[in-house]
Amino acid sequence: MEPADTTIHANASAHASGANSCSAAKVHTVAVTGSTGLVGKALCEELRKEGYHVIRLLREGARGLDDRTWNPTNPNPGILNGVDALIHLAGESTEGIWTQDKKRRIRDSRVIPTRKLAELVAQSETVHTFICASAISIYGDSRGAEVLTEVSAPGDGFFADVVQKWEGACQPARAAGKRVVNVRTGIVLSRDGGVLPLLVDIFNWGGGGLIGMGKRWMSWIDIDDLTRIYAMMLTCDKIEGPINATSPEPCTNSHFTKALGIVLDRPTGLIIPAIASTMVGHQGARQLAMSDQRAQPRKLQDLPNHGFFFQYRTIEQSLYHQLPEDD
Repeated sequence: MEPADTTIHANASAHASGANSCSAAKVHTVAVTGSTGLVGKALCEELRKEGYHVIRLLREGARGLDDRTWNPTNPNPGILNGVDALIHLAGESTEGIWTQDKKRRIRDSRVIPTRKLAELVAQSETVHTFICASAISIYGDSRGAEVLTEVSAPGDGFFADVVQKWEGACQPARAAGKRVVNVRTGIVLSRDGGVLPLLVDIFNWGGGGLIGMGKRWMSWIDIDDLTRIYAMMLTCDKIEGPINATSPEPCTNSHFTKALGIVLDRPTGLIIPAIASTMVGHQGARQLAMSDQRAQPRKLQDLPNHGFFFQYRTIEQSLYHQLPEDD
């Protein structure tokens, strides 16, 4: 495959992301872990659409010419041959009951592989950008109406501690002078998975209502905006370190519930207590019910030329996009 003009790639990324102020870093080949997950599948599709050569790093046997086998705890340095940028999404799913063993897997599957990959990036002669998934859970679960930006102090709790270690595991790449971006993601809204289909089912069963305490803040992101953020980070040399990948218009649980009811044409009078919401065994529902985070994507907003353009800025725009009437 002949390398495409990197200027074309930069322009495509800028156009798709709604921001043309980023430096045109030379990126042609992008390696992606976690490509079989909800965000990973959508991201690989977005990157290919923008003209990038995508190499999937798979933990089990490579299935195509653009797949490479990746051992998370002992990766072969050859997996990054010819790669310009690495996007690391892989990690143990947070769904299910958080037993002690589950917590260990959640922590270790993020911290250990990230450190190993950061070490490979540090040694690589071609990789100049390392983009690693992260989470707004770093701020803790109960910050109330406090506006949380990338410079806000970390919070308390199991996952806040995990995310701090997760981001810290990128240090070998950063110390080697590579550009590192930690994408702190909120609740991802997608028709294809995550918490949204679960909540749609609850509403369709007649259980629509306030999830937990209606005054709690919910920081969310439409999956299509999220994939565009990742794509923009490939060529946006103006940004490194943590970024909040959330809509600039977080909403309360009450607002979200009412908006979902309108989109689905379902009543929303019932209050579903937080404790009942956690019983469904889905961490996304638990996060929606019990978290209270009002994050702002300050770094994305502060980019020149009016910042990153969120195509789905309001919860109503995202829900109508993800749940069209003919579904």
